[in-house]
Amino acid sequence: MSCNCEGINDSLWELLDGDCSQERREEILAAIKQCPGCFEKYGIETEVRALVKQCCCQQAPSSLRESISIKIRRTQTTIVEFDS
Repeated sequence: MSCNCEGINDSLWELLDGDCSQERREEILAAIKQCPGCFEKYGIETEVRALVKQCCCQQAPSSLRESISIKIRRTQTTIVEFDS
């Protein structure tokens, strides 16, 4: 069985984003399992998404948050001064 890697790659995002029915999900997964390259890409993308999700749940250090807040206030002040 030959693999339509380009078609599977397009469907990969649909699968990972959860934008497909259970039937379509099973169809995509079955196709991915038939091709080692597609299966590897699926695994990598799944891991990357898990890492991003994990990193997004961590809170930035208070010193970083404070520094950003100061820079935002300075930028807002600068904008107000130029508008006047």
